[in-house]
Amino acid sequence: MNVKKAMPLVLAVILGLVAMVMARKLLKPPAAPHVNSNTTPVVVATRDVPPGKELTAEDLSAADVPSSVVPAQAFTSTDKLIGRVPTSPLVKGQAVLETLLAPTGSGVGLGALVPEGMRAMTVNIDEITGLGGMVVPGCHVDVMAIVPDERSKQQTARTVLQNLKIVAVGRQFTASSGDAPPSAPTNNVTFLVTPDQGRMLQLAASTARPWLVLRSGRDGAPLKDDRTFIAELHGTPRDEAIGLAETRPTTVPSESALAEATTPAARSNFRNVEVIRGSAVIRVTLPMPADPGGGLPIRGDADPSNGGGSEKAVRPAKAVAGRPGPEATQSPRPSAVSDVDQSDAFKTNPFNTGSSR
Repeated sequence: MNVKKAMPLVLAVILGLVAMVMARKLLKPPAAPHVNSNTTPVVVATRDVPPGKELTAEDLSAADVPSSVVPAQAFTSTDKLIGRVPTSPLVKGQAVLETLLAPTGSGVGLGALVPEGMRAMTVNIDEITGLGGMVVPGCHVDVMAIVPDERSKQQTARTVLQNLKIVAVGRQFTASSGDAPPSAPTNNVTFLVTPDQGRMLQLAASTARPWLVLRSGRDGAPLKDDRTFIAELHGTPRDEAIGLAETRPTTVPSESALAEATTPAARSNFRNVEVIRGSAVIRVTLPMPADPGGGLPIRGDADPSNGGGSEKAVRPAKAVAGRPGPEATQSPRPSAVSDVDQSDAFKTNPFNTGSSR
């Protein structure tokens, strides 16, 4: 047999065999996947669930998960989850964990999102004080207000509260997703505060205009200096402005100083003196010692025993020509008129020397 004639026949047979093997492999049904018998049912969310919403049977389903990857605090049955409330948003297919749920009996809505010992408090904001409406639930902010400093009588910008968490903006508990339409503008936000912080926030909202200052989600450090004085805007160095606030004395006398100044002994050693300069009448209170002549202490207008009138000093009269001196007498003066009346009287009589006083 001629080799040249047999070669095409051999090649055809070989190619036919290869095609048959490949067709057999392609037409062979796939082998059934190996089923791991070591699995555990885990409850997952069948749809997105917002925080504060009570879970129902339609929100949950059980899925078999390899036992080696079952998360801690997961649930194996939906019966234990009916009626529970999540504190964080649940997404479809997410395993429902105990750490994502409010304690049993917390209720629904915002009340379920408030931890024990904390409070939720709402304050009014506007487009300026509320960061242009860009705050969302979960943000952390400082609250700043303009308040007067009692000691220095300066206006100060003070951070009254720090690192407060916003749990709701209007009635929205969660931030909108990227494909969701923007929420409607609102004029209020709800903070998560302690009872002490709530009282401070109430004072700031009722006596000043609170401003929200947004913090980074990674910045939880407290501020060491939480105030700025108006004197700093006028060029006063900060150290001097703080020193002025700490050293300037108050104009209100203490209770002990008032009690000491109003004792009878203290009042009897002072006298009111009127100084006339041109048309002005100035009243000055001077301390007066006891009468060196041995008489009674000098009393003036400040002495309550005078009934508010002005009196001359009371002195014992001396004996004249061996006769006993007359008893000590008092020379009452007419009641002093007010400063305005005395000034007007002097204007009408410019030659008045005040001798009547």
